Amino acid sequence: MRFALLAMRAAFVAACALSAACEKQDPKPATQVLVTVDSDLAVGTELTSVQIEIRTTEGVRETPRHTFELATDATQAEQVELPFSFGIAKAGQPEFQLRVTGLKDDQTVVDLRWNVGFQDQKTLGLSAFLGAVCAGNLCTSGETCYPRRKGDIAAGSCAKVPDASTSPVTPGDEFRDAGVLEVPEAGSGDAPGEACSTTVADYYPDLDGDGHGDPSLKRSVCGTPPVGFVSAGDDCCDSDNRAFPGQKKGDASPSTCADVGFDFDCDGTEELGWPFLASGTCCLNTEQEGWEGAVPDCGETAQFTQCDDLCEPVSSAAKQRCF
Repeated sequence: MRFALLAMRAAFVAACALSAACEKQDPKPATQVLVTVDSDLAVGTELTSVQIEIRTTEGVRETPRHTFELATDATQAEQVELPFSFGIAKAGQPEFQLRVTGLKDDQTVVDLRWNVGFQDQKTLGLSAFLGAVCAGNLCTSGETCYPRRKGDIAAGSCAKVPDASTSPVTPGDEFRDAGVLEVPEAGSGDAPGEACSTTVADYYPDLDGDGHGDPSLKRSVCGTPPVGFVSAGDDCCDSDNRAFPGQKKGDASPSTCADVGFDFDCDGTEELGWPFLASGTCCLNTEQEGWEGAVPDCGETAQFTQCDDLCEPVSSAAKQRCF
């Protein structure tokens, strides 16, 4: 597989790259894909560079990475501003896999991939959006993070590398060549294939800072976990730091998660009791609300009487809250 990687700062224009067609003013465009990179991450504080790799359709890297240094006001030749574009010109195989990686210094922030196909004598546009929703979600081999929802795949989640959505681009004449990267025939390169040098581990965002993360937002990460992520994905209410597995304390008010309520230790049972017997009575009965017998200790379960919506006493097992 041979391609030419042609970097451009022009926003979204086609080019007659590496072709004598420009001189002849041939109306037919070169066979290529024009990729425009953009992001909602802040340049400098969240994103400092973008790496481009052209891989085989199996995801094997056989070429060096091409790096674009980002700047909010690009003054040097090697710097670009978001959004920026680059062209990939066909010179061999009709398909390839594009990998676009956003970095903060030397740490990977976003890592996205697409399977891309050429169309002869057409310039196809492809939008590579490095969405903040994918920050830290470094998916396992054969998958990529989806920066936008697609069908039943939620934004920010990992799924199979998709076929890129491309559309024809009208050729223009505003092309500035910032260097050409030659990609060798498949199997002829000496650059390594993709591999994780450390163990891929699962991490979870810990929004409330209690050391336990949301199990529904798992991210598989190679190397250092993103800031704000933890290895324990067992929190039942990640918006309330009073609720987490192993919690020995409760509160007089329920958790912020309606489906969790007073289940502060996340074991599926709400701690509904009071530390002392209540003095009130149900309105249709003289029976008191409260523990039926001795007041149990913190975390222990016993029978507890409550008044239902019809003012009738209802007895059920409850776990003692801890204060």
